[in-house]
Amino acid sequence: MLVKNKELLIPISFAFGINFYPLLLGLNSFVNSIISNTPLDSLLLYLIFIVLTMSAIILNINNFKFTTLLITFFFMIMIIFTILIYNIDFVFKSGFIVTILSLPFFFLGEKLDNKSIAFFYKYFNRISYFSLLLMLFYLFAQIKNGNSWQKDMTAAYSILPVSILSLIYLKFNFSMITFFKFIISVFLLFMFGTRGPFLLFLIFTFLFIFFSLPKKNRLPLTLFYLVIFLSFSGVFFLFLNYFNRFLINMDIYNVSLNQIINGTFLSNDSGRFDLIQKSLKFIFNNPFFGYGLYSDRFYLGTYAHNLLIELLFSFGLFIGSFTFLLMLVFILKKLFQIKNKITLSLYLFFIVAGFIKLFLSNSFLEEPYFFALLGLVRNTNFK
Repeated sequence: MLVKNKELLIPISFAFGINFYPLLLGLNSFVNSIISNTPLDSLLLYLIFIVLTMSAIILNINNFKFTTLLITFFFMIMIIFTILIYNIDFVFKSGFIVTILSLPFFFLGEKLDNKSIAFFYKYFNRISYFSLLLMLFYLFAQIKNGNSWQKDMTAAYSILPVSILSLIYLKFNFSMITFFKFIISVFLLFMFGTRGPFLLFLIFTFLFIFFSLPKKNRLPLTLFYLVIFLSFSGVFFLFLNYFNRFLINMDIYNVSLNQIINGTFLSNDSGRFDLIQKSLKFIFNNPFFGYGLYSDRFYLGTYAHNLLIELLFSFGLFIGSFTFLLMLVFILKKLFQIKNKITLSLYLFFIVAGFIKLFLSNSFLEEPYFFALLGLVRNTNFK
């Protein structure tokens, strides 16, 4: 059936891929509560994902542009060349992640069209029920383990795509079940206590509302909703204080919640500014050629935590800046070309999860949604 409808493999692979990390975390936690330290559940999920994506790509290989295959070939050569130069375990592991988990999204993004988006949401919605149930189990298992639960960045970033897409699905397919599913996803996002994912969710919500409004009244209506939000912010803040006390009584210290209450949610306490300063010294010492892929890890001891800085570090001041500006222009150009509201909402998700996110966390080399976004930019049927 899947071979006969090979085009369906594209949205199904997308839907499973977006749920992959919450499924992985939740299933690990559930299985380990029964059988300690078994890798079988992880292997099963990786196998399903690889089979789905490789089948989708291979069965649709004739429909891909030659330039897509050429870009992929040169990118893989760069990855292999980098692995041979640095010969470091984390580069090899990252190369594996790029090849297996990230790069396939580039192909999938290039073939996702307006017709297949309905199937994507259908399968995403079904799979996300399992993701949320498993992540609820994961959360309560972590709290049960004690040690004064504070935050889980990996879990928060894993559940972020599910929260955003649940919001989109709720708007276009409203029901009480989808409403409660959305509430649970936001509850999980909030409870994992990391400000980056929560901030990205707020950014998407703003963009989602802004682009959903009629063009003629977009600005005044945005200001109107903003005034309403600010009017109720005091009541919301009071609720957060009571909720925070309840969590503390349960020996749960939610980092993001305390940052909001203390007014430090947007303050710089993560060392990113120092990391940027250190990165710029290296960049200006070698502005013409850069240091190559993964070089930020080698010289800084970690990834740059900023897409622009990572590009400058990898390719130099001139090529890196040109690459970034080129991407930005094409991403924005595509944004204003899309007419279908459901398609636009999905594109906004990939902008937030695959582009804006890279100024807070992760590397573009290991971000599946970044590659998906590049594929969508090249996709003439996604409009």
